[in-house]
Amino acid sequence: MNEQGKQCPACKLDIGIWPILKAPLPTMMRCPHCKVPVQYDESGWGVILIVIVMIMPIIYIIGSNMNFIYTMNPLPMAAIIGGTGLLIWLPFELLMAFYLRKNQELIIKVK
Repeated sequence: MNEQGKQCPACKLDIGIWPILKAPLPTMMRCPHCKVPVQYDESGWGVILIVIVMIMPIIYIIGSNMNFIYTMNPLPMAAIIGGTGLLIWLPFELLMAFYLRKNQELIIKVK
């Protein structure tokens, strides 16, 4: 099992899933224990691109079938669109986090 993708290179503690999920990119993370900036080496940009390309048709299909939302009040409309986006994106984000932890190496980010 690859522990290099799970352990912080500075403090050797498991960073967990949450820092990966809340980071905008796999190169913008911090260890939750020692606060050292870390990133994944060869962070799988090809896989990220494939996931984004796979999501586009889903978003298009849902968006084209949601014409009734535009007749609603702005607050329920925002809640439905935001909730739908979260339900679409979260499984892919979790899969990417597990992929990165298993297949990539976590290194200290050099500025």
